[in-house]
Amino acid sequence: MSYLPLIAGFVTAILATRLLVSIAPRLGFVDVPNERSMHVLPVPTIGGMGLLFGVWVALMLYPFLDRPLALSLGVFLSGVVLSVLVIDERHALPWRTKLLVQVAATVTLLVVTRDVYPSLFAAVPLAILLYTQNLYNFLDGLDGLSGLVGCMAGAIGFSLFSAVDGDLAALSLIAGAASLGFVIWNVPPARIFMGDVGAHYLGLIFGWIALVGTRHGIPVYIGLLPIGAFMFDGTYTLIRRLTRGDNVTQAHRYHLYQRLHRSGCSAVAVDSLYVLWTASFGALAMAWRSGSYVWPSTALVLVASLAVTIVTEVRWSRMDEYH
Repeated sequence: MSYLPLIAGFVTAILATRLLVSIAPRLGFVDVPNERSMHVLPVPTIGGMGLLFGVWVALMLYPFLDRPLALSLGVFLSGVVLSVLVIDERHALPWRTKLLVQVAATVTLLVVTRDVYPSLFAAVPLAILLYTQNLYNFLDGLDGLSGLVGCMAGAIGFSLFSAVDGDLAALSLIAGAASLGFVIWNVPPARIFMGDVGAHYLGLIFGWIALVGTRHGIPVYIGLLPIGAFMFDGTYTLIRRLTRGDNVTQAHRYHLYQRLHRSGCSAVAVDSLYVLWTASFGALAMAWRSGSYVWPSTALVLVASLAVTIVTEVRWSRMDEYH
């Protein structure tokens, strides 16, 4: 494949995000710290729009074989719909309104690509894509984390799908390249935050790639492994809060990554941990796809996930605010 679209998307994401660093505060898009925040100073937001621009530019330059319109147009239009969530960065939208936007973006992607991948327009794909969108958004709460995991997930997706579908591999790499362009301005200490638009968009793209992969013999549970660390954290936290009787519809700071950071781990340390954790899930995905080293890879992921969970719970239990 040509590397020109990737370079163009990467550079566009860098430049667009840098522009947003300057203009977002003037437009009022600033994340002011509150009781649920992980930062202490106001930080510009909507940086995820720079990521979107990077993906869009790369899509315009990448020749999607014999199906340029459906795939490129679907990924583009779904991002346009999600851009409505920019409003939430200034004026909090009701959760029902945000859900409606997510549904609209998901349906747009599924409908526009139905001629390419006709079996996708159904209730189960819709539920999975809503889950991956919200999951990625929930895990977007620490400097550098979502962007770095996006880079890793893109690289893993490229390796996973390159042998079965060049378009899926290219789209994975494009998402990773745009994430890298964004994260340059988001590494600790962040000069801008991703915001809902970018997080939902990455969750939608990676989830859709996993669904389409099922048409090429890669089960969806393998296709979702590039974001496996996020899925483990999000699912574990949801179960933990349910068993504790918490109101799971309320915003919180109790994900594993948040509790690690709040218990004294630096943002760099947590980011590094999640990059390595994501890499272990990537190794598992490649092992399951190839049928080689399945048990060692599975053991690696289980040990890594258990270690992250135990360390977090132990550190958190020593804090006065544990409840």
